[in-house]
Amino acid sequence: PVGIETWVVNAHHSKNGPGRKTEMGDAHGLAEPSRFGLVRPSLVAVQDRRELRLISCYRRKLGGTLAGEQNRLHKVRDDAPRMRHAGSGH
Repeated sequence: PVGIETWVVNAHHSKNGPGRKTEMGDAHGLAEPSRFGLVRPSLVAVQDRRELRLISCYRRKLGGTLAGEQNRLHKVRDDAPRMRHAGSGH
């Protein structure tokens, strides 16, 4: 088998190159800069690390959602006495 090394590169590098924006154009446009070390492969994390990153991101999102719900609950609780008195007719 032929030893072909495959890289995942930052999209910033592939979109700023001259020429066509196709897979072949990108490949040709990235081949020369990579020969001179101007393009480096991106780090592709192992499966465990990707899952941990996904869980951490989800946990942060849930924390923000929880804070928003708590703020809404406090607002409803603080506004309730005023609303009760406003509707009583006194």
